[in-house]
Amino acid sequence: MRTLWQDVRYGFRMLVRNPGFTIVVVLVLAIGIGANTTIFSVVNSILLGSLPYKDSERLVMVWGSYPKKGVKETAVSYPEYLDWKKQNTAFEHLACYNYWPISITGGNEPERVFGLQVTADLFPLLESHPLHGRTYGPDEDRPGCDPVVVLSYGLWQRNFGRDPDIIGKIVKLDGKSFTVTGVMPPDFEFPPNMTAGGRTIMYQIDLWIPLAPYAYDKGRGMNNFLSIGKLKEGVSLQQAQTEMTMIASRLEKEYPDFSKGRSVNLVPLHEQVVANIRLALIILLGSAGFVLLIVCANIANLLLARATGRKKEMAVRSALGAVRMRLIRQLIVESVLLSLIGGLLGLLLTLCGTDLLVALAPRDIPRMDRISIDGKVFAFTLTLSLVTGLIFGLIPALRASRPNLHDNLKEGTTRITTDPGNYRIRNGLLIAEVALSLILLVGAGLMIKSFSNLLSVDPGFREESQLIFEIQLPAKDYPEDHQVRRFFSELVNRVQALPRVQSVGAVNYLPMIGFKITNNFTIDDLLPSSSSEKPIAEFRSVIPGYFRTMGISLLAGRLFHERDAEDASRVVIISESVARRHWPHESPIGKRLSCAPLADVMRGGWDGSVVSREIVGVVSDVRHFGLKQPMTEFIYFPHGQDPWLLMTFVLKTVGNPRSFVAPIRKEVCALDPAIPICNVQTMKEILSQAIERDRFLTLLLGVFALLATTIASVGIYGIISYFTTLRTHEIGIRIAIGAQKKDILKLFLRQILILLFIGLFLGLAGAIVVTRIMASQLFGVSPTDPSIFTGVSFVFTVVALLAGYFPVRKATKVDPMVALRYE
Repeated sequence: MRTLWQDVRYGFRMLVRNPGFTIVVVLVLAIGIGANTTIFSVVNSILLGSLPYKDSERLVMVWGSYPKKGVKETAVSYPEYLDWKKQNTAFEHLACYNYWPISITGGNEPERVFGLQVTADLFPLLESHPLHGRTYGPDEDRPGCDPVVVLSYGLWQRNFGRDPDIIGKIVKLDGKSFTVTGVMPPDFEFPPNMTAGGRTIMYQIDLWIPLAPYAYDKGRGMNNFLSIGKLKEGVSLQQAQTEMTMIASRLEKEYPDFSKGRSVNLVPLHEQVVANIRLALIILLGSAGFVLLIVCANIANLLLARATGRKKEMAVRSALGAVRMRLIRQLIVESVLLSLIGGLLGLLLTLCGTDLLVALAPRDIPRMDRISIDGKVFAFTLTLSLVTGLIFGLIPALRASRPNLHDNLKEGTTRITTDPGNYRIRNGLLIAEVALSLILLVGAGLMIKSFSNLLSVDPGFREESQLIFEIQLPAKDYPEDHQVRRFFSELVNRVQALPRVQSVGAVNYLPMIGFKITNNFTIDDLLPSSSSEKPIAEFRSVIPGYFRTMGISLLAGRLFHERDAEDASRVVIISESVARRHWPHESPIGKRLSCAPLADVMRGGWDGSVVSREIVGVVSDVRHFGLKQPMTEFIYFPHGQDPWLLMTFVLKTVGNPRSFVAPIRKEVCALDPAIPICNVQTMKEILSQAIERDRFLTLLLGVFALLATTIASVGIYGIISYFTTLRTHEIGIRIAIGAQKKDILKLFLRQILILLFIGLFLGLAGAIVVTRIMASQLFGVSPTDPSIFTGVSFVFTVVALLAGYFPVRKATKVDPMVALRYE
């Protein structure tokens, strides 16, 4: 330890004695280590961190599924959940819940919030306890009980000023009185943002109420609920899956009309939360790792060059009795000191980098708000710094610790042109830099092309000066369909009358931000034997004007109009994909299909009956669930015949769309002052949010690729400059015996090209392997796209040749007399 401390002190003196070299190396290391630490802090919080629930590894989502159809995640019906709960032995608790948009009144203005209708099993399942009061039990989670509610800390703070006497008070939700039983702590959230049913669910939940009063009368075909369970200790996921599959088989035999072909799929909750982002984060962490490897290769080359000036020092130490291991240790200590200082600076960059990363990150990445610099991140940075120091310091230390005493102790001997080993190592490191940089550049190029393709996708509607807002009518105040129709019809007329409003329409769930409402239908005269064999489509209720306002094209027939009212014959409009699938060689206009009354589905009162409807129009397809998703099959219903309590309005305006918010709020208040408008956005903002994850990944990969290219270019410049300096004497001789400057230029550029082409070959081979990993993140581009591989190779070749050209050009201008005296 005494001699090690001597090595540390001597290493510090050497770094201080060469401030220029030290600053450059530390800064480059800080960039490489800081990038890796920043991405690791995200990975640590999202992928490696446990969910904020006790025994969270035992929590699983319990999905319905249709294995033969390839459907792995569907919602469940309340009777199905009750059967699962009664018959299973694998779960300690099994809970069921449903998202519930609701208006809360009593403040200055009504506010729309998201709540959760959830069975009383949830809180024991999560082992979560309220900050104030209590949750609710099974006796309060049944029909006929007095309504109770548990508030989130945010809602309690925002709407009730953290009233300490809130417990027992009455709050109005959708016009109905609820008694507050508890307030959850500030760090409690359920459910977390997650990917479910093929889409990302992300809502801030502000309150929880009992589910049973709202679900007890919903039929077995009403698959509107999600289910979560906590495995008993000692029960594996596979054991639970086997038991639930057997239960599903029994239910299939008992209820063939509803459960034919239906099974159960268990997914760990942590997997449900991170599944959609895991690969992207791994790609980013791998890219940051490549940048660090390029940094290591670059610094190793710098240390090899620096070792040339210390050959006499090493020779003297060796002559005085220093063994080789002592010399290696001294040099490794210096490298590790450099790396630790770079790691410390990199950690400081991480503190700023994580804030920037959170600000740039898309909203649908789960748990981004929980990113922090904890003990794991510190340990990672320390370990990475030590390993990095060993990686870039080992080869130079091994080479420098074997000095040639006879040559190096001679006065004035500094050239290493006779040492082919150093050349081979430097060439190898240069090739590695080129190969690693090319892999990163190819990956970034593929993401850029993928993102460009995404921007050019036709979503099926036009993004113009459109304002979007939602209106949710409380079922208590609007229990009859005619009341719902009257309110929305009057609101449309009032908004349409506003100056500079060109057109108005509405749909229950808008493209890019809507829920799924998937249901069966049958084609008249072609009735299948069971519901599992019926075709399915997305159902939407629309107010006339929606298609025109959104720019959705009419392909055949007509659009809805005001005459499609309650007392008119039942009609629907289908999307192009429905027509193509079921009437490929004939017009569907005038054909009939049968499906459930949409209003009954909304209110949960569907008794299984269906209504025959005439197809009066065909409209173009819409990418409803994302620009990367295929066109979805839709059946549209006129709101006058199938009213919906929640409607999303679309306004096409002249001028700034957001300037219409205040007039619209005034018109809504004139109709019903208890109704809030919410989710006010423009269509441009919605489309921007739809691509923000791809934009984020493309941006970070582009930054890493730019860093890699810059560092590699600087490395090429530095090593070529060093090579030409070492060969100054040789250049002088060549010029003296008649060599032209272009001959010297060709000599060095030929050597650069040989190294460059070897690196390009290895880099392209590596890119073919690595880019296959990111195939699922690409859109409309192959992971081995030849145009990207060719273009990136050409661009990098030009950059590398420019980096090598300038030091070579400088070497050709050397004075032969000066060069011949150079030693």
